[in-house]
Amino acid sequence: MDTEVDKNPWSGILLAGVIVTGIIIVLAFGIFSPFSFERRLGVMMDSDRVFIEQMIPHHQDAIDMGNLALVKAEHPEIRQLAENIIRDQSLEISRMREWYRAWYGIDVPKYQGALIGGRMRRGSGIGMMGGGMSGSNTDLVQLGNATHFDKEFIEQMVPHHQMAIMMAGMVQNSEHREMRVLGSSIIRSQSAEVNQMRVWYFTWYGMEVPGLFRMGMNRGPSA
Repeated sequence: MDTEVDKNPWSGILLAGVIVTGIIIVLAFGIFSPFSFERRLGVMMDSDRVFIEQMIPHHQDAIDMGNLALVKAEHPEIRQLAENIIRDQSLEISRMREWYRAWYGIDVPKYQGALIGGRMRRGSGIGMMGGGMSGSNTDLVQLGNATHFDKEFIEQMVPHHQMAIMMAGMVQNSEHREMRVLGSSIIRSQSAEVNQMRVWYFTWYGMEVPGLFRMGMNRGPSA
């Protein structure tokens, strides 16, 4: 069964990161922004700042899903994955908050939610990280009420991880070494988790994960 990420996914990841970054910036600081034009322009020029402000709520969504999985998961593999996600992404959130305070002199602004599809939601961040174009929205109510929890968990977590992988491409050339290391770590660890979830999904449900985004990935599980 061949489920590993291609040996050189960087070109696809970096291209996706550039595209996503542009869309994130436009949507995150568009007409709904309370900031002045000068403030928005300054923030838009700092990809590290945008990344941290968007990745923290994105990570928090994954942690919330993981906490549900600790209670409702049907397979021990999903519970172990949930524990790993909670541990790793909680640590990354703490580090990003520390860096933000050190670099910008303030705490990370509290995420207030995004207007997506005509309704306000907390979501996974603004714009594409909130699922506006990627389909990576997390729905904790739907997940909690799912008849087959593990199936729903994978169907939500895979695109959620894939969006984080694409977003990590925007900091690969950061002036801060900490951000470059974090971006590489997210790409490496979450790519491995996506591949593992694909294997489980194929094994348990006999099909590929619906809506899988394949940039930088091979064709996936096969008998």
